[in-house]
Amino acid sequence: MIMRMKEGRTPQQACEDALHMIVEKYSRINPGFFPSEKFVAISSRGEVGCASMKGEKEPQMSVRNEKGFSLYTGTIAYRGK
Repeated sequence: MIMRMKEGRTPQQACEDALHMIVEKYSRINPGFFPSEKFVAISSRGEVGCASMKGEKEPQMSVRNEKGFSLYTGTIAYRGK
């Protein structure tokens, strides 16, 4: 994920990229298998991202910084699988 962020991807995009990479690798071995991976990422500028492989509810992460507390909602890469 860090390399993807160095290439200019946002933390959210990097999390999603990591999940898609895992699915691509697993699809060669077992196309119907979707591991229950979850990722969070924070950039040096304080940007955040989170994503989970599957699930019914979007993943959430809490963030506390100099501006206070906030809740960030991420994405599900493969809903319903």
